[in-house]
Amino acid sequence: MQVEFYENATAGSSVTQLQCTDLDLGPNSALVYSITDGDPDSYFNISSSSGKITTARNLDFEDAQSYSLTVEARDSSSPINSQLASLSHVDVIVTPLNEHAPAFSQPSYNVTISENTTIGTTVYQLLLQIMTPARRVRLRSPCPAVHHSTLTRSAGLL
Repeated sequence: MQVEFYENATAGSSVTQLQCTDLDLGPNSALVYSITDGDPDSYFNISSSSGKITTARNLDFEDAQSYSLTVEARDSSSPINSQLASLSHVDVIVTPLNEHAPAFSQPSYNVTISENTTIGTTVYQLLLQIMTPARRVRLRSPCPAVHHSTLTRSAGLL
């Protein structure tokens, strides 16, 4: 099973509800759910009786982009050595959010050009940066405040 989950979800948010059935009758049919692998830092909880998986902590895309959980459903047979179990895998994909606004390296730019500059001549290149804790991305982008000129979207040329 694969579940996509936004990184801004708070601790206690519902991830998914697992369902397992046991054809035994009586107390032997009661199931106990547990996460047996894939969560060494305890980012998730599972209800032992219902199989509902929730977040135990806030998820952050910059820390981990996915988690691969192994979940066990075990019956309540007695004696304990006669209990049977089944495993399921739950892949939680953390979806990033746009958390950081792009920023110019300075608040304003002054460019002096000659009045006889040929139309189409590049006079300045603007660069935008998006900063995140894990990476720096440089973008060349148009600036909507520039009037009476042409700003190329792909190169940030003015």
